[in-house]
Amino acid sequence: MIKIKKELKRLKKLIKKKYGVKIEYNVEWISSTSTIGQYRHTGRCLMFNKYVYNQVEFDEFRETIIHEFAHAAVMQIKGNVQPHGPEWKKMMRFLGAKEIKSTTAKFNDIKKKPTDKFAYCKCKKHVLSKYKYKKINSYKCTKCGSKLKKDNL
Repeated sequence: MIKIKKELKRLKKLIKKKYGVKIEYNVEWISSTSTIGQYRHTGRCLMFNKYVYNQVEFDEFRETIIHEFAHAAVMQIKGNVQPHGPEWKKMMRFLGAKEIKSTTAKFNDIKKKPTDKFAYCKCKKHVLSKYKYKKINSYKCTKCGSKLKKDNL
């Protein structure tokens, strides 16, 4: 968490210098199976997935920090705007993001929670919660339509 806070402090200084605004936020860990990071304007909360953070190099995770901080900055400076709209993209560039699009795809093969289970279909690997894994026979792939099969490892 120290590296995250240090990066957020750096981003906060950039915003203060350019816009004269002090960005307010709290930082929390989340253990979601589908989210790498998230910003909630209610409570001004930046949330990061602790399982992903512990499995990747910090430089890879930095993009997620910038991504979520850009949401916080845009919401607090411009108000309620489109989440990944032009204002947010401009803010991402200003903050030094390498990728302007969502960065979730590059973390697809990382278990986002220790209890995650894997299943397969004809086209790809799926990450399922323990609950969905138990009821795997009732799930189909939304891309190819085939039934999911348990990972027998």
